[in-house]
Amino acid sequence: MFRPPRPLGASTAGIHLVDVYSFGLVLWELTTCLVPFQNLSPVQVAYSVCVRDARPPLSPSCPPAINSLIERCWSTEPARRPEFKNIVSVLESYDRCLRQGLPLVPLPEPSPLASLLGALKMRSCKTTTRSSIADHRRVHP
Repeated sequence: MFRPPRPLGASTAGIHLVDVYSFGLVLWELTTCLVPFQNLSPVQVAYSVCVRDARPPLSPSCPPAINSLIERCWSTEPARRPEFKNIVSVLESYDRCLRQGLPLVPLPEPSPLASLLGALKMRSCKTTTRSSIADHRRVHP
């Protein structure tokens, strides 16, 4: 149903990242209750996504951690998309935090090396203050 943008004839290596892109759009639909690009024809959608890197607008009412996950899933660079095991981990952490009544704070965008290693991690659902984030960044740049 939702196919990520890629050049015609491109290699099928990393085909699982196609599914991650599609999952990102489905997650967007679940969080917004909307159909992406509903006012565009299929040809217009393909052009907008492939040539202009268009993505549906993120919902301001969606938790930032989930919006961050959606953005990573539909990254224009397939290598920057998370693996499904990381997506499951993020969603499980989010569920655990919701059950405990604690916020889930997304970590900053992983470095290219961390992305290469498949690292997509979310801060645990401990209560986080601005000072603890600043301390973490100072100690661990």
